[in-house]
Amino acid sequence: MDATVTIRHESDASILESRQWVDRSLEAVFPFFADPHNLERITPAFLKFKVLSMDTPTIESGTLLRYRLKLHGLPIHWTTRIKDWNPPHSFRDVQLSGPYRLWDHTHRFERREGGTLMTDIVRFRTPFDILRRTPLLSWINRDVEAIFRYRQTVIETMLGLRWAVSAPHSDHRAGGLCHPTAATAATTGPVRAEAAPSCR
Repeated sequence: MDATVTIRHESDASILESRQWVDRSLEAVFPFFADPHNLERITPAFLKFKVLSMDTPTIESGTLLRYRLKLHGLPIHWTTRIKDWNPPHSFRDVQLSGPYRLWDHTHRFERREGGTLMTDIVRFRTPFDILRRTPLLSWINRDVEAIFRYRQTVIETMLGLRWAVSAPHSDHRAGGLCHPTAATAATTGPVRAEAAPSCR
């Protein structure tokens, strides 16, 4: 099953859908995404994404998360709240403040063909509605799509069977799913290729 990323447009928002299958069990995959610090590891390094705080010891419904990143060189603070927490099948994070007018991200995990099918559905709107009627919308969409394609490449490296099963020194911080010598992750579009993060 190929990894895919698509974006479509509705009257009030753009909808990104990312689908990816990994050869790992649902019970092995979900805990990786339940750790917000792993988001730093699957985000392109040039975004300088950093988790600043989490107001509960572990992720649960209602958890408030604060991040910092740089978008095209501009420093941005981002705050989201976890909603609809349903481990190990799904959860949802919604932006309270940040770079978008709307960011509503649903994560779904399904048993499929002996592994796990991961589906991300993101409803997002640009900061100013007027941007929806300019070429800047295409530029923003390309950025969002490229970031998710980068994530797919890194996730395949970190959770893929060819790394995880044979790794003799798997890092406990990733639940034994991360190989210490991750391969290079390449992507296309405005997000340049980066080295996939290692466990060190």
